[in-house]
Amino acid sequence: MKVNIRDLMDNIEDSSVNLEEDVVSTARIKEMAMKKVNNNSDNKTNTTKHTSGKTAVIAAIAVALVAGLGITSYAEFGGGLENLTFGTEQTSEAPVKPAPAPGASDTPDTPVTFPGDYSGKSNNTADISLQGYSDSPEYLASKEWNEFEMNYDTDWAILNEVGNDPTEWDEKYGAYTVYSQEMADKIDEITAKYDLKLHSSRCTSAQQAEIEEKFGVLMSDATYVGYYFEDGTLQVDGNYGDFNFQLRRTVKGVLDTVYLGINGIDDYEQWTYTTASGVTVYLALSEGQGLMIADCDNSFVVVNAMLSWSDSTMSKEQFEAWADKVNFADL
Repeated sequence: MKVNIRDLMDNIEDSSVNLEEDVVSTARIKEMAMKKVNNNSDNKTNTTKHTSGKTAVIAAIAVALVAGLGITSYAEFGGGLENLTFGTEQTSEAPVKPAPAPGASDTPDTPVTFPGDYSGKSNNTADISLQGYSDSPEYLASKEWNEFEMNYDTDWAILNEVGNDPTEWDEKYGAYTVYSQEMADKIDEITAKYDLKLHSSRCTSAQQAEIEEKFGVLMSDATYVGYYFEDGTLQVDGNYGDFNFQLRRTVKGVLDTVYLGINGIDDYEQWTYTTASGVTVYLALSEGQGLMIADCDNSFVVVNAMLSWSDSTMSKEQFEAWADKVNFADL
């Protein structure tokens, strides 16, 4: 199952976090998948699409603006959202066949649609890496796994046969929702090819105080809750003023397959910005979505600002001020 930055946080709330709980247990693959299909069509601002009946996510992104920096290409700076995409495509609202319910042979009669357009302007979509830019082994590994997974078991036949029972792959590959030997072999092939390690199969869900004790203050003037793996890969969902956000820190040298689907590709402005702490980050902003991207020494950090979930607006200056609140220097 493709996993994405939205799906992994859906069941975590500030007041009820279960510690040491599997985030993506194979024993619950089918329940999770079906829940996404049934629930995501009712979201206030939908961020999920289903490519082959498995989970994915939709957000938003932009064209580049690096004027005044003397940069003639993204590669010279090492940034730019184009250097994160796994590919773009034209999409429109269309029915998607849901995953089969646990123990059921038929799917619901009514198809589910996933518009997922934050701005209401463009339907250009792309999936972007949350692991690194296109020349990094982490990017290449994530891209290869997601392409494999998208074309694997598209009719859910293998998953139906596995059912909801624990499997022999849970302990080692629990973070990747592996449910067959073919999938396990592919994971091993990719990690060997790109010299990467695996996430542990378990992660820790935590309140803000515990997260800050381990990682320091991630963002000033914000509240958040999240989870982390033993290797230091971290994700939080939170609030900054009137705005909802997600922050994902992916440790380098580890296979991570979570991605972000972006929508409204022509509606965004991109630029570089040096934060108050001296860290150069890449920013992308539209009416409904903002992204902050930092390629740090030991990790790759993306802040996904879901602006359309608020009645407030966000200017470039305000977005830069927000970026100043993120502790990129220590992430």
